[in-house]
Amino acid sequence: MVFMVLQVFFTDADFKSIYKSYGYNIKNVIGKLKSLPDSFYDPKPFSRVAVMKALLGDKLDYPYLDTSEMSPPIASGIPPLAIKEFPELKLYSENCFACHRGNPAKRLNFMIGDTEKDVLENIKAKKEIRDALDWERYAGTDKESKLMPPRDSVQYETLTKKGESYKDDIKAMRDVVPSLFEF
Repeated sequence: MVFMVLQVFFTDADFKSIYKSYGYNIKNVIGKLKSLPDSFYDPKPFSRVAVMKALLGDKLDYPYLDTSEMSPPIASGIPPLAIKEFPELKLYSENCFACHRGNPAKRLNFMIGDTEKDVLENIKAKKEIRDALDWERYAGTDKESKLMPPRDSVQYETLTKKGESYKDDIKAMRDVVPSLFEF
């Protein structure tokens, strides 16, 4: 009966993994469910992953369990950055913060920081930004897809509506990030 109640919470792929692990024998699955400690069934929010872990242990092949590459959870977003001390951050705020400040993926969250100085230091430490903003060099090449902001973004649309002056904005943003050959 327990298995039938839990059944509504699992995908077909989950069932395939469970059945395969227990030799395609439902009695073995039920036996495992019965062998779990009583505390497993204590009243609490249901967690599909917890049940899958209990049933499959090390055999669980679930790709989203590793959260090491994610930023710490942020309950209601990060506070906006009041830009007063470093005006060069304004263009980054308009064109980049939406994706690169408060992003749950660590590798994309490189404009994070509690203060303007912290954010500016993080931007300066990410030398790849210079290439991502090198539109003149990479437009029309195989690296064009790496240019920022992405062509399908609101930021790109807003930036290019400025006409030719958007190039000045891009240059100003690039100038914030040290180049490989600073003399």
